[in-house]
Amino acid sequence: MKKLTLTVLAALGGAAFAQMSAGGPGVPAQEDAQAVAAPAGLTARTSVTRYTSSPVRLTMTVANQTGREQELSAPRDNRQDCAAGPLVRVLEVGTRNVVYPPAGNGNAMLCAQDLFVKTVAAGGSVRLERTLNLPAGDYMIESWFSGNAADGKVRLAAEPVRVTVW
Repeated sequence: MKKLTLTVLAALGGAAFAQMSAGGPGVPAQEDAQAVAAPAGLTARTSVTRYTSSPVRLTMTVANQTGREQELSAPRDNRQDCAAGPLVRVLEVGTRNVVYPPAGNGNAMLCAQDLFVKTVAAGGSVRLERTLNLPAGDYMIESWFSGNAADGKVRLAAEPVRVTVW
């Protein structure tokens, strides 16, 4: 039954999949409630090597297709090992068990209070990178940028990507 559910979710398309899975572990409901839909002209795309060994290197490209430069900013997240972006949730294929971030109310560590800030030129893009240490297995990686852009709070979700770690 779980495999059928995952197959149906995958068939719905990445955007619907990401939207349906928002709010699970690692994606606080309060954060989503305050964030607005992605502003017109800002998009996020994630790339990762499909078959790889650990550590897994993930790259998110945020593209600005508007006619003016955009400033992206985000605080560091202690539930995400103090990363500012991209934020990720890793699910085990076939079970939807959350592998990352770990369950609980976040890591006890305090992150530096500096703010991640990048300016994206009109028609340009910026790359955000993460390295994830994952055990061998098949995973779906959901990723997003959550912070400020386009004069407000935003959540730019990318299509989920599948990776096999050996």
